[in-house]
Amino acid sequence: MMPLRFDSMQTQIVTRFIGLSAMRAELAFLVQHLQQVGYEYCEVLFGFAWGNDYYPTSKWDYVRFPVAGLTGEVERVDAAGMGCLGADDLFVLLPDSGVKFCFCHENDLHLSSISTDGVHAFFFRRWLEMGFVPSEWEMTEEGKRSRLLDGTNSECSQAG
Repeated sequence: MMPLRFDSMQTQIVTRFIGLSAMRAELAFLVQHLQQVGYEYCEVLFGFAWGNDYYPTSKWDYVRFPVAGLTGEVERVDAAGMGCLGADDLFVLLPDSGVKFCFCHENDLHLSSISTDGVHAFFFRRWLEMGFVPSEWEMTEEGKRSRLLDGTNSECSQAG
């Protein structure tokens, strides 16, 4: 698994609140897109709060997971009452790419990467076209948003 911190600038795309149905639809789209571009596996972390019940110990860590089964696993975990997409954090890391998606507990989406081309550019355009009002931020070494690079979602400012 490739770390997200490099000598290059890390950026993050953040959308506005999109709601549960859009979150579910975007997770399904992500799975379909990853399969189309050749990903068979991703790294998944069920964050706060469903990680409390998902992991057998208090150690939460990324788990290698088949892309094709990701939507079903999220639905299973939701149905088991361990958490809920949009109310709890779900992180999806693309192996060897430095790209991380967060289906955030605030019903918005984040995409962190060190490159603004490829996956980053594709999802920025997609989320813009979907009306999710993405903004793009430069990130500090501590993982805080420091400077708005593109977009109109400035109300997010230093959150998140």
